[in-house]
Amino acid sequence: MGVVNTLISHVGSPGCGGLDSPESCVSRIHSACRPSHGATASPPGEVYERKSPGSDTAHRTTGSEPRYSDDSGRRIAELVADAAHELRTPIAGIRAIVEAILVSPSSPGGAQLNHLHQLVLKDTRRAAQLIEDLLDMARLDSGQFELRWTGFELLPLVEELVDRSRLLNPNIEFRIVSDTPCTVVGDPTRIAQILTNLIDNASRVSPTDDNIILDIRRESDRLSIAVTDKGPGVPVEDRDRIFDRGVQLTGEASRSPGTSGLGLTIARRIARAHGGDLICTVPASGVGAEFLLSLPLGRT
Repeated sequence: MGVVNTLISHVGSPGCGGLDSPESCVSRIHSACRPSHGATASPPGEVYERKSPGSDTAHRTTGSEPRYSDDSGRRIAELVADAAHELRTPIAGIRAIVEAILVSPSSPGGAQLNHLHQLVLKDTRRAAQLIEDLLDMARLDSGQFELRWTGFELLPLVEELVDRSRLLNPNIEFRIVSDTPCTVVGDPTRIAQILTNLIDNASRVSPTDDNIILDIRRESDRLSIAVTDKGPGVPVEDRDRIFDRGVQLTGEASRSPGTSGLGLTIARRIARAHGGDLICTVPASGVGAEFLLSLPLGRT
């Protein structure tokens, strides 16, 4: 069984789906996952593939921590560490709420019960998103990440995502600037995933009653989508590092609690799997941050 299938089966198992500790869940993942030689990605524009496994390269020291002799093993260890750390908060929240209901001398009712249900739902959704991020990272690392190629109009997709964001952030103005309609070839679901991450990040850091601009431009054989906000911005020294796995910036530019810290890492790797790229720069105004997604207009 491949690493991703193993992760899926273990995350979806009764132990991980209940109120077990995150350490218990990821220990199952860790014991089942073993790195293989030769995980690789195809050139941009092709589905990622994985080479046939070689020998088991994982070996244990006398201590409790595994030590691996190649990058695939290191990535598995990082994934397990990410899972243990990030799942702790939502699982602890769900457990605390359920225990509070069970030990209450009289069952909460009315508005209080509804409030508790909302809290459980919020933490459940948070845990589900964290798991999806971790699984995407595992697929990317193992070469099992697939893109479903098709031609589609980008502007309607962006408009749909902005309509969603307006409902979630009624105090922020979203503005789309597009110089021409254009068709791109790629996986619309995955491109929507990139843009959703960028829009959500911009919404979190934008002041109330401010605006976020999505600027779509055609440049020769490429298409660029710039998502610009007027938040605190990203320091020059962090504009590339912010795409590294699990990087957290200090101060105002730090990520929000409850997110995996993998969103931008995944977004850049999806962009590059399309033959494009994702970078962070400074807007022409010098205020805030600009994330620039570039995509080829045709498969490369």
